[in-house]
Amino acid sequence: MGKGRKNVKGIKIPQTVARVLIEVDVSKPPPLSVKFKLKSGRFYIQYVIYDTFHDYYFHCKKFGHRPFTCNVLHEFERKEREDEVNKRQVGIAEKRGDPIRMEAILEKKETTPEIDKSKGN
Repeated sequence: MGKGRKNVKGIKIPQTVARVLIEVDVSKPPPLSVKFKLKSGRFYIQYVIYDTFHDYYFHCKKFGHRPFTCNVLHEFERKEREDEVNKRQVGIAEKRGDPIRMEAILEKKETTPEIDKSKGN
């Protein structure tokens, strides 16, 4: 704790509690623990409890939302599911020897969803 913190009136901080500011790289998930080296040379692992945590999602590296509301992640997952279904359909068509079905699948054009700019995302 800094010296200025001890002189503030009205704040009582127990000697068993330490409040620490942790600087983190916002392109990575926040640390759940911090490793301290003690004077004895041994290490102590302290689990981190965040007072507040801003709405920030590490997948798309943007503030203002979380995984459940991330349009970038939802679109990525939708595309992965679509690709998996297409792979299965091609495999089934190959096993059956169904050239028409295979042709229809292979000719399927990629569509890009339009983003609604009025939502502000």
